Amino acid sequence: MVGHEQVTEKLAELNDAGMQGMIFGLIDYNEELTYFDENVMPLLKQAGLRH
Repeated sequence: MVGHEQVTEKLAELNDAGMQGMIFGLIDYNEELTYFDENVMPLLKQAGLRH
C-alpha cells in the first residue's frame, strides 16, 4: 500500500518533470476523498504543490 507521504513525493517528482495537473479516480469517492483531503492535501500544501 502506498502511503500519503509517498503520494506527495511522487507528485512532487512529476511536478518537477513539468506536469502541471492530473486527473485521478477513486473507488469509494465519499470515503477516499475525505481521506485524501485530511491526509494528503496538507502534505501537498506543505510541499508547495497546492495553495
